[in-house]
Amino acid sequence: MPENQLQLFEYGTSPVRTLTIDGDPWFVARDVCNVFGLVNVARSLSRLPDEYRQHRTVNTLGGPQSVSVISEPGVYLLASSSRKPRAEAFTNWVTHEVLPSIRKTGKYRLPTAEPVPTTFAEALLLEGHRQKKIEEAARLASFETERWNAPLDDTIDNNLDMHEGGNRNNGAI
Repeated sequence: MPENQLQLFEYGTSPVRTLTIDGDPWFVARDVCNVFGLVNVARSLSRLPDEYRQHRTVNTLGGPQSVSVISEPGVYLLASSSRKPRAEAFTNWVTHEVLPSIRKTGKYRLPTAEPVPTTFAEALLLEGHRQKKIEEAARLASFETERWNAPLDDTIDNNLDMHEGGNRNNGAI
C-alpha cells in the first residue's frame, strides 16, 4: 500500500483508519481513542513517547488533511495504560488470546463461527447441533420470561403488607 493512503478496518463496529509508514502500520489517533473510549485525543497522545506518534498529511475526499497517527506499539501502550473498560477489553484480548495463540502456534487466526461441512452426513450432524443450541436458547429465554413475570412469593408479599400497614419497627426489618 502506498504511504499516506488510508485503509479502513473495523474493530467491532468502530472504523479504524490506518496508513503505512516505512512499511509499518500506523493508526489514526482519533479512531483509536474512539475505540478505547478516550475523549481527549490530545491528552491521550501527550502520554505517548514522541517516537510513537506523528502528524501526517493524508488524502481524503475533502482534500489533503493533517491527522495524528499512532504506531502499533503506541496503540498497545495507550490501551494498556488506560483504565477505560474498552481499552482494558482490548488489552485483555491481546494478552489472553492473540499473544498466547502466536506463542503456541506461531500465528493468530480469528475464531470461525462454525466448521464448514464437507459431506452430507457432517452437514446433518452440524444442523442437529445448531438446532439443539437454538432450542436450548429458547428454553432459557422462556424460563427467564416466566421468572420475571412470576408473582412475588408470599414472604415478600407479607413483608410489603406489614410495611404498608405502618408496622415498620423504627426502620428495622
